[in-house]
Amino acid sequence: MPPTMGNGKICYMEIPSFDIERSAEFYGTVFGWKTRRRGDGSTAFDDSVGEVSGTWVIGRAPAVVPGFMIYVMVDSVAATLDAAIANGGELVQPIGADAPEITARFRDPAGNVIGEIGTGRPRILLCGHMDTIPGLLPVKVENDRVYGRGAVDAKSSLASMIVACLQAIGTEEASFHATLVGVVEEETSTKGIQQVISDHQPYDLAVFGEPSGSRNVTIGYKGHLRARLSCSTRGGHSASPWISRNSFDEAVKLWTKLESSFFTNGEVSKFNALTGCVTKMAAGNDTNTIPATAQLDLDIRIPPGLTIETVEQRVTRICIDQEMQSGGDLVVSASFENRCPAFLGKNDSTSVRAFRMAIRQLTGQQTTLIKKTGTSDMNLLAEEYNIPMVVYGPGNSALDHTDNEHVSIPEYLESIRITMIAIRKMVRLYNNGSPEVATPLQHIG
Repeated sequence: MPPTMGNGKICYMEIPSFDIERSAEFYGTVFGWKTRRRGDGSTAFDDSVGEVSGTWVIGRAPAVVPGFMIYVMVDSVAATLDAAIANGGELVQPIGADAPEITARFRDPAGNVIGEIGTGRPRILLCGHMDTIPGLLPVKVENDRVYGRGAVDAKSSLASMIVACLQAIGTEEASFHATLVGVVEEETSTKGIQQVISDHQPYDLAVFGEPSGSRNVTIGYKGHLRARLSCSTRGGHSASPWISRNSFDEAVKLWTKLESSFFTNGEVSKFNALTGCVTKMAAGNDTNTIPATAQLDLDIRIPPGLTIETVEQRVTRICIDQEMQSGGDLVVSASFENRCPAFLGKNDSTSVRAFRMAIRQLTGQQTTLIKKTGTSDMNLLAEEYNIPMVVYGPGNSALDHTDNEHVSIPEYLESIRITMIAIRKMVRLYNNGSPEVATPLQHIG
């Protein structure tokens, strides 16, 4: 049936999205909207009764605060809300707030939150992540400290960048275009930063919000790789352990060989060492059998100068050697995921110089440059953007992912002032094209 025609009828909608396929799946599952492919290859939708059509658009920021609201008629608000949440939506307003009308509000899984301010050049990317690891902590303020999940990693960094950018914009010292992105899934899939990269915006400078301490700057992160190693044997009854190799024993031998001859966890400089550990191990299904299969999950951190391909090849070679030494009684395999290369920025880049100058101006102290053994979204952006970038934010990263996570309020406020000054100095250095005279630096790594 063709849609009703008439002057003034609402007929078409454009919905912001960061992943059109995911948005189409969400609205189709929750509301029964039908999707179709246009002649130009773009995706369009029709509502469940064929009266309103539209599309999802990339590059347009979703609303952060309510403005123009769209309500969709459903058979059951409660059931639909459950479906929305089950498919990645987020509850914004529960049922009952608009009584006697039965309504609820949700945010669809569009993903990143993006704010734009200013015009011209330089284009500065200010990027922080909104997600945290699972597990809520009581939020409290005690002794000039804010406690709670994400207080350090990395809500305070994101908040300080927002405030600092607003303070820096529009002054005589700084005219620039800033894009502030609150990305999703930094702790898991890195989907958020992948979307930022795929948008191909012409950024000139970048600052990532992560805890460095308000008087330190992070310039490097190690690379990351996850490996799953599997050992398979014939197995058999546990009453006759001599009839088959034990896959558990073989997995332990494999890890021992990797730990002693491959990883360099004992090096003094952890940043320059190839480090790794077992994060999970599983073997066997019954209490009366020799385990026929065992799996090791490894977390590997890779220093600059060593490629992920080289690490994969060396791990695979060690697995093959152990299999060959078994005389045919053992099969060893390796698979890899979460590949992320190491990144080490220049200690005299525009971004680093700006923060050094800002820290010195506000505190009178020299800056300590930090090289971290973890991995951040900056690693991935650096694969595609050859621009000055730096990581900065309040807090002690040793408190990340702990039950004692907290950030000092005075340090948080200091980081806002330093970031504001640094943004202004980044703009000046970019426009002048003249580097600051280098001063002695301290390095931790």
